[in-house]
Amino acid sequence: MERCHVLDWTTRINNTIFTPRPEPITSTPQKLRRHTTKLNEERVRQIKAALAVGARCADLAGQFGVSVQCIEHIRSGRSWSDVKLTEPSAAAAAQSTA
Repeated sequence: MERCHVLDWTTRINNTIFTPRPEPITSTPQKLRRHTTKLNEERVRQIKAALAVGARCADLAGQFGVSVQCIEHIRSGRSWSDVKLTEPSAAAAAQSTA
């Protein structure tokens, strides 16, 4: 009943626009929200280095115990986009350990 006083007899679009929304929770840095992941920053760097030298997503997924889609998201930058390869020779090192 609390929200009913906000709505008017108008269009649905206007009611949607003027309905109060809670603030999104974005104040926590992304690194602090990663407490339940299978991967950490070092492993993601290893994955990115292996992808840079041409490793297959399916092989990396099996090696790191995650899904192929997770590896594809890392490759495209959809997830873990804040983790960068720090050294250019990291790709060569990943290839020699694989």
